[in-house]
Amino acid sequence: MNHLQVALLQDILLSPKTGYELTKSMKHECVWRASHQQIYRECNRMDKESFLYAEHKPNEGKPDAKIYHVTEQGQEKLNELKNETPYKLETFRHQAVVMQFIGGCEAYFEQGREVLGKEIERLENQIEKAAGTQLAARLTFELNIRKVELEFVISNLEEDEVCAK
Repeated sequence: MNHLQVALLQDILLSPKTGYELTKSMKHECVWRASHQQIYRECNRMDKESFLYAEHKPNEGKPDAKIYHVTEQGQEKLNELKNETPYKLETFRHQAVVMQFIGGCEAYFEQGREVLGKEIERLENQIEKAAGTQLAARLTFELNIRKVELEFVISNLEEDEVCAK
């Protein structure tokens, strides 16, 4: 079961949702970034695997809405994952590492410093608004990653300055 499926299963367990509501919830809760197509695809897979079932709700003038519910098998799978999933280091891939490798990318790293500065500010504001919640903890995790990313960008800019002299 992939990370997105696990997140969707937990979200639906908290309260049954449509695919549209799941898309909004995943974005708002900062659990996993996924397009609505990915979310619908994974819900359909989990429906076929009997982890979810879809209740069809008629919509006038629109296609029927599917409201997803977690099955007993889905609840069992979540409990199994909670108790048996080992911590695994994620594979690290980042464009900035490739740009450092090819060298001479001062404009790229300057832009990175600007983009990351704005993102760090945005995350700090969101954390303040979400203080004391699980969302704040997830945002803080992302903030710390962005700060380390900014340190990497700045170190590359400083290295370029030293190399240019």
